[in-house]
Amino acid sequence: MGTIVFSDRYQVSGVGRFEQNIRLSYTELYDPALNRSAVTITGIEIASSLQMGSVPVYGTVQIDGTTVVTLGGAPGNTANISGGAASYRPITNAGGETVYVTHDDTGAGSMSVCLTGGMNGVFGARYNGRMYGVRTAASQRISLTAHPRASAIASCSSPVPTLGTLSLSVERSSPAFFHKARFLCGGTLLAESAAFAAALSFTVPRSWFAAYPALSTLSVTLCVQTYSDESCAEAVGSPATAAISVCADALMRPKLTQGWVTLAPYNAGAAAGLNGYAAGYSRAEAVFDPAKIDLSDTAGASIASYSVSCQGSAASESPYRTGLLSPGDTVVCSVTDTRGRTASESFSLPVMDYAKPTLGEVAVFRCRADGTADEGGTYYSVRATPL
Repeated sequence: MGTIVFSDRYQVSGVGRFEQNIRLSYTELYDPALNRSAVTITGIEIASSLQMGSVPVYGTVQIDGTTVVTLGGAPGNTANISGGAASYRPITNAGGETVYVTHDDTGAGSMSVCLTGGMNGVFGARYNGRMYGVRTAASQRISLTAHPRASAIASCSSPVPTLGTLSLSVERSSPAFFHKARFLCGGTLLAESAAFAAALSFTVPRSWFAAYPALSTLSVTLCVQTYSDESCAEAVGSPATAAISVCADALMRPKLTQGWVTLAPYNAGAAAGLNGYAAGYSRAEAVFDPAKIDLSDTAGASIASYSVSCQGSAASESPYRTGLLSPGDTVVCSVTDTRGRTASESFSLPVMDYAKPTLGEVAVFRCRADGTADEGGTYYSVRATPL
């Protein structure tokens, strides 16, 4: 509820000096979503030095050029009040329609209230059959209740990696304002900042990913609530929001320690029993030890799979065996977590060259028991030269 008072004094020749004060009552209802106030004139009262039983008045009330109250409409067709002493008396028919006044970006709002009347001026009064009135229209600029608007987000770094710096700045509607930032993912609160004035900078922790072991990127909602001062006891307006993207940093992956994988020869068939790697006959078989795989940097992710590969082929199920090896081959052993991050180690194995034996200059002949050639001997002798 607010009041506006218009005062005027004027001299009427042969009658005397008169004074009249007109008081307007109004209400204002602020709509924060539209940043405007609904203003309504709720009553008009007049205090006049005219001493008589009844004082007829006429005129209009305008707010920002819009007529909200019409009293009488013209001299002779007026609304009346009870006269008497100079105390305020209500004017009948003083209800008014609503006018909407928009506030500026700081939340401040004002309106121009103007009293207008007939030919004689603002409001008139009859005295002894003659019409007297204020000589000129009266106008005032009225400030409405200020409603400072919540600060707006000016900038926010996105995307930002974990262990990276998130920088946030706001445009404050008042230098007294402070803020708190809340970070949410799917409605779950990840973190809330301490109070800050116009800028915030902090390191994004890997722990934000702990509840999301299969994701490498989080869609985070930033909510910045404005407060009237540093105590953050009184909120101003609704939170400003923005969408930011947080990605897992490159080192959020398994770490390998000594003995995490063991490679051994796998020999079968013609190579069965061979202790070592023979080219064209041997394979390498990997055995993984999850206890020696460090997951402390994976922020909740677990081991999803292992693999061993060589010469472009890979085995991703147990038993983890390579294809047949050749000298110079490199064997790559890998572990992948539920976030799809992989750690690998390469091994060069001692693969021996191997070729099947061949024989040349083969001679077969009959012989005696001691090997002496004898066409009538009862034995055979075979001689060959290995190549």
